[in-house]
Amino acid sequence: MPQIPRETIDQLRNQVDIADVISQDIQLKKQGKNLMGHCPFHEDATPSFSVNEEKQYFYCFSCHRSGDVFSYLEQAHDLSFMEAVEQVATTAGVDLPRESNGPSGESASPNTPLYRLHEEASRLYHHVLVNTVAGQPALNYLTKRGLSRELIDQFNLGFARPGGRGPLGQVLHPKGDRLPAHAGLGLIYRGPNRAVARPFL
Repeated sequence: MPQIPRETIDQLRNQVDIADVISQDIQLKKQGKNLMGHCPFHEDATPSFSVNEEKQYFYCFSCHRSGDVFSYLEQAHDLSFMEAVEQVATTAGVDLPRESNGPSGESASPNTPLYRLHEEASRLYHHVLVNTVAGQPALNYLTKRGLSRELIDQFNLGFARPGGRGPLGQVLHPKGDRLPAHAGLGLIYRGPNRAVARPFL
């Protein structure tokens, strides 16, 4: 089956404003540098759903769901990744080019979804570092060590508190169906009684 080139997916992600997509489902209001609204993934009496237009990223401070525009559509509308890409393309009025998988007709590399999971985890931990109270001590530490905010953003540095799953489990397998693959990636490991996030910076 022909695949959509990765470069096209990256361009599409940058072309469409995540706030415009999410605003079709929930009302967002400006609060500081972010947009805030009631989280669509849980009962949310106080707005805890944040959208960062600069980074094109969403994060819920209550249920810890997070991701880019494709992740949002996957989770909010129960779509596959390719269905989410196609929906964003339709919204943007973009015709998606397709590329052949080669003469064998084999599908794209089986590692492609795993690369995406690493990217999601990286974006999540970077958000925790620079935008949350939990990450502030680590951010202060990096600043004292001479790392500028520009450098922290450039290398997408992040922070995860040790000793528990934290928000990573919600991001990587919100439906509870991807644990074995994640454990194989080294993002989480199985403890005696549960899966635990493997913190990294």
